[in-house]
Amino acid sequence: WDHRFHPAFAPLLADQEPPHATRNGVQVPARFQLCGGSVRLSLLPHLKMGGGVDEDEMVSLLRDFPALARLDDGRLKCSLTGHVMVAKAGVVHPYVKGKKFSVALAKEKDLDALRQFEPHIVRSKFVPGKLFCRITGRYVQAKEGAVVQHSTGKRFERGVQMLTDGQGGKLMNERPAEEVEAERKLLEGEQKAAAAANSKKAAAATAASTAAKQKTKQRTRVKATQVEATSDAKVEEDEERGEAAREKEATLEDSRAVAASERLRANGGFSKDMECWVPPAHVIDSDEDDE
Repeated sequence: WDHRFHPAFAPLLADQEPPHATRNGVQVPARFQLCGGSVRLSLLPHLKMGGGVDEDEMVSLLRDFPALARLDDGRLKCSLTGHVMVAKAGVVHPYVKGKKFSVALAKEKDLDALRQFEPHIVRSKFVPGKLFCRITGRYVQAKEGAVVQHSTGKRFERGVQMLTDGQGGKLMNERPAEEVEAERKLLEGEQKAAAAANSKKAAAATAASTAAKQKTKQRTRVKATQVEATSDAKVEEDEERGEAAREKEATLEDSRAVAASERLRANGGFSKDMECWVPPAHVIDSDEDDE
């Protein structure tokens, strides 16, 4: 083995391990990795190089802050904020005392305190810092006041009652936002298509109704014209009948006048035309002196 590498490799080189690969005829132990033209150590956490954190202090930090986890390359990653840092005391201690970590840790404690609302209200898998209600399917802020207000709502209480009474209610499962959005767009498209179909059907019904109304109006106008024509004909017929009746009455009057005149001539009596008494015709026509 070529000892031109870092002296810290020497203790590891003494281990009898099967070779992993060769580089320029040199066998490289399994705990080393070939990287370009050099050899990179893959188990850096086992080394104690200058400026690093010793193992006891690192174990203490990991025990005090479970959110910190060691990565394969020896660095630390915070599961609360996603922050990655080198394993140095001068870096780790200021971070865990900083505002960002304190706020994230407080939120984590609040989430842990809200476990009493499970299984109805659980921590969201897809929205960090939010809770998911498996009764209503809505997201709730990770605050006790918001959760209490949501859990006292009518919709939530009705869903819990349905679950308790066995009326067919069931707990919802949280789905990714992309899946929900795709389903929402699909449903929106179906609703738009249904609305377009209903609009088309309504337009056709409106057109049919308008045509029917126009036909009704046309029939009404025709009927009114016919009634008016019939009325005019009836009026003319009534006038003709009246004229005939008047002529008949006049004829009767004349006949009565002639008959009265004839009776007056035959029988005698008071004549309105002459304004005097008239003797009978046989008296007037007689040649006798007495008469």
